[in-house]
Amino acid sequence: LKKEGKSPKVGELLGLVCAQWSFLTVQKEGCTDVKRTSVKQPHGTQILGILCLLGLGSPALTNRLIQIGTGEGKSISLGITSVLLALFGFSVDVVCYSRYLSERDYDAFQDLFRSVGVIDRIHYYDINEVTSKAMQGGTNMPNARAAFLAFLMGKSLTGRESKRTDSVLLLDEVDVFFDDHFYGSAYRPSVKLEDSFALIQRVWKEKVSIANIGRKQQKIDHVMKFKETERIVRSFPNLALFPLDDGVSFIEHEIRDMLEALSCFPGDSIEIAKKEIASFTFHEETKRVGYIDQVSGVPDFGVSFGYYTAFTYMHYIQRGAMEPQDLTEIVTVEEKPALLASVGSASGGGRAKGMPNILGLQPRCGTLSYSELPGNYAFTFGMSGTLNCLSATQNRILQEFGFSLRTEIPSTFKKQTLCREETQVLEEKQTQFFDAICAAATYKCALGKAVLVILENETRVEAFQKYIKDSGKELPDKQIPLELTGKTDLKDRELFVYKSTESRKITLITRPYGRGTDFVCHGTRLKEKFGGVHLIIAFHPHDESENRQLEGRTCRQDDPGSSQKIIWMEDLKHLGSDKSDFKPALDQNWDQFLAETRDEYLRLKYEKMQIKKAEYVEKHRLTMEACDKMQEIGGVDFPEWLDLARMFGKATALTLSDQPAT
Repeated sequence: LKKEGKSPKVGELLGLVCAQWSFLTVQKEGCTDVKRTSVKQPHGTQILGILCLLGLGSPALTNRLIQIGTGEGKSISLGITSVLLALFGFSVDVVCYSRYLSERDYDAFQDLFRSVGVIDRIHYYDINEVTSKAMQGGTNMPNARAAFLAFLMGKSLTGRESKRTDSVLLLDEVDVFFDDHFYGSAYRPSVKLEDSFALIQRVWKEKVSIANIGRKQQKIDHVMKFKETERIVRSFPNLALFPLDDGVSFIEHEIRDMLEALSCFPGDSIEIAKKEIASFTFHEETKRVGYIDQVSGVPDFGVSFGYYTAFTYMHYIQRGAMEPQDLTEIVTVEEKPALLASVGSASGGGRAKGMPNILGLQPRCGTLSYSELPGNYAFTFGMSGTLNCLSATQNRILQEFGFSLRTEIPSTFKKQTLCREETQVLEEKQTQFFDAICAAATYKCALGKAVLVILENETRVEAFQKYIKDSGKELPDKQIPLELTGKTDLKDRELFVYKSTESRKITLITRPYGRGTDFVCHGTRLKEKFGGVHLIIAFHPHDESENRQLEGRTCRQDDPGSSQKIIWMEDLKHLGSDKSDFKPALDQNWDQFLAETRDEYLRLKYEKMQIKKAEYVEKHRLTMEACDKMQEIGGVDFPEWLDLARMFGKATALTLSDQPAT
């Protein structure tokens, strides 16, 4: 941590930052007792974690991971570490598991960031937000869009790219790297060509006559003759070049993709698009299309699937549900990190003002591998509660990302042992599965415990609530369970989290709230008399890391707690539950059998992801080379344009392994 030849007094600086945090906390909470023993201050575990993460005693900063037990204050450690790094001159991107956690933690620390003058250097994201931001270019990745747009126009780039050279990636849990939307996946940016909306309108208007044209190539040739198409090629002459050896130009590739999307909208129906692409909903008030997130079950109104989304809006305009001018009032469009090979880029042109940015030609301009993201930071640090339960494959992946140093911080709390009950795997109908959950929750409530039922997604929460209502099921004290899901209003979240640990309270939470949320026992009665919070985990965790995170919602710090799993056999089909021999051996229980089966499933899955990653890294390299070459071009030498066309073409071309991991 040397700067200008002098070693700052890190310990003294850390003490001042911690004192400022304590002072601001006293002000925020309105405390009147400001004795040292009464004021909130970082715990010894947190201080030790910060010092280890910064490698105190080491000759230089280096990528490093540390483990702090679940419930022992990683959020505070990350917040204070980000302040120290910002004071050392770095820009800091803090990445949390979910948007809820990133918003919660930023809100908790923004007063500290502002008071020490580093609020402009610290940013909190979830993994999708940080990858989307980075891949848009101009920060830690090249601006592929600017380079490709200049190429299509046959012009040189007007300026050099600016990159943040002194930036740090700070991770709250490292298992975001193992997700199939990150490792082994890629971002395929696209550009929206100005004045090309007219072509979308013309194609939509003539979709019936186009559908009646026989062969695919005849349809493409027909659209190529439109005056709107000819006008676009005059503005972007290099669209006529051939990116690959198939003899198809850039513009023909785009028209082919456009017509493929158009085929999902026969007549006045959009049901094929919903089935083939992704389920979506249309918000009548805001006039926005939202795609249903498969994990949370919540519609995301900031996602676009290229021409499919463009034609979806055209459908609602034709139906009278919205007017063309409504498109300019829709101001946020985000890239979709996941991609489907069959639909091309899941892209909306980045954050931009006005939905017309997705209603036009959208040629893809390369491939950027998510796995290359950490390498564009000066340093990457991570805090985790699960380092010592990662699989061999997961540890190899961390080594690929440059994490060779790790430290496990021993707990300084009087940790109590989690009371685990036997796992139930039910083969009956879903109603019997829900009935078992209700019975378990009712029994634990009768004992005075607070009960958290962790369900896989929003859809399952809705189905469970419907079952309770339709079956006339009466829960203790005639209560209706609280819900913590992606739909929970921001102002209600912390209140519901607080109330969820009241004695005899049942709360339904979705998977994201099973990570990092502080379900703390308030008062001694629930802890000492009733044994704290009881968890009912109603799905099989993705891996042992997630299992530990979920179980970490109870037994936090020195609180007691208990947990059990109630799993529906239908939810285990990805592990082979539809096979006749899917059952534990005589010397196994369900936990052992499911853990072994899951480990083998993940091993095969990671092998496929590694193959995809290797191909994406090569395309990433080609994209980098094309962007660098665009920086060097000073004229309009035709052979150079041909070379660039091939580079962009190879960097963008889809292959069989572009299919999503299974």
